[in-house]
Amino acid sequence: MDAHRFDALARVLATPGSRRRALRALIGGALAVTALGRRPLGAKAVQCGNDPGLGCGEGFTCCVWPGNVFAGCCNNGGCCGAGVDMTCCPSGTSCNDATGKCVAPPACAEGTTRCGDVCCGEHGCSSSGTSCALPPPPPPPPCDIGEVRCSGVCVNKQTDAANCGACDRTCPSGRHCSGGKCCATGRTNCGGVCVNLLTNAANCGACGKSCAGGKVCKQGTCV
Repeated sequence: MDAHRFDALARVLATPGSRRRALRALIGGALAVTALGRRPLGAKAVQCGNDPGLGCGEGFTCCVWPGNVFAGCCNNGGCCGAGVDMTCCPSGTSCNDATGKCVAPPACAEGTTRCGDVCCGEHGCSSSGTSCALPPPPPPPPCDIGEVRCSGVCVNKQTDAANCGACDRTCPSGRHCSGGKCCATGRTNCGGVCVNLLTNAANCGACGKSCAGGKVCKQGTCV
């Protein structure tokens, strides 16, 4: 036991009371020192108590004895009790301030999970483990017929120049999307080939409409 803890223990023993109480305080003090331990002040530690050379690291709770004397550092359930009876609560328990004792939380109802101080339902615990996870967001509404969702937006891959034939397939400048294929201006995708419907005899006015008998296609009409 260091000088600070010894001084705190001496003050407790100096208070009026029976020998039995004094012996109990002495034993309790030894147990408290063992349970709390000692952590030197480090780069991420915060001073605990009066001594600037003693403190608790990140994630630990500062525990002090009467007179703001450093008693130790607790993680998990934190410090519990007062004076030389102080101890650290085990993981999964908390301190009952009225009794100064570490107690386990009441059991959660069937089908729920304990997350810190609360019981959570079907979505379980959040990433911190101390609160309930939020329900997943609702699915987006369905796209219209002929559309698909690309980067969260409904598009028609047959005509959308930014998603021509596939999501994120962009047509170069000066071309448009026809039937899922990037074609030059004035041309239409017919069976995977970009053609001019105004002059193409095999696709005159519409894909697959051919001119027969040696006729030619002018302005989309066989003549």
